[in-house]
Amino acid sequence: MPGMSECKDFASQCGSTPSTSVNKQCVSSTPLAGLPSTSDAVKLVYDICKQMNMDGCQNCQIKSETDGYVDCDIMSTYVQLCQTMPTMSQCASYNTMCKAAPTLSWCSAGSSTNAPTMQMFFHGGITDYILFQNWVPRNNGDYALVWIVTFIAAMLHEALHVGLALLERVWANDVATKSNARIWTHVAGLSAGFKGVKVAFVRGFIRFVAVTLSYILMLVVMTFNVGLFFAVVVGYGAGSFVFAPMYKLSVSRFHEDFDTQEITKVDCH
Repeated sequence: MPGMSECKDFASQCGSTPSTSVNKQCVSSTPLAGLPSTSDAVKLVYDICKQMNMDGCQNCQIKSETDGYVDCDIMSTYVQLCQTMPTMSQCASYNTMCKAAPTLSWCSAGSSTNAPTMQMFFHGGITDYILFQNWVPRNNGDYALVWIVTFIAAMLHEALHVGLALLERVWANDVATKSNARIWTHVAGLSAGFKGVKVAFVRGFIRFVAVTLSYILMLVVMTFNVGLFFAVVVGYGAGSFVFAPMYKLSVSRFHEDFDTQEITKVDCH
């Protein structure tokens, strides 16, 4: 009676007519290699979730590894956790099971709903969590879009740093001009009235955006995805290549203007 609710897992693997299933385990009495017992599965899930609070741990509230009964689908939860991080030691039974019967739906890979495998080392591929649970590239188009956005974000980070440096030069030049052309020792701040407050706000806002962006890019790098790693570093390099000359040109012009003002003052005296 595969239609009974208690046979849900069996039916999901073998269908309503087990005798015609492609899974040999559905028509054979030979036990499936690596399939953990319920008590073993409870212990394994408990150990995994105690070690790392992963997506799926919330499905089973296990108080201790000796819990004899849990009100959840313990095997499906175990499979979900091991599909996410198959290299964990607690997933040895899962890997053995899938090696013995790779056609099981529990072992199928590439599904659009499967959780990405978390690999804490540099790796290729396109399926990784990007900042949020639902941001997971599922095809080459999705991955290309993520790569381009990451590259542009890294360039924007460099542009913000150069832009702030240029603004600092403008503000400094303004201070020097209004101080009888003395070399400036400070830039307008809270002590310089309303204009100083405005300058301080703009400076603080740009720093806020730049730091936020830098931490976002750091989290992208921490996916350990090789392609996304290069999207960040190449974006930084491209941003420096494009925007750094603007800052150098601005500094050069600042010194030229300052020297011109000094020469003019000497001539007038």
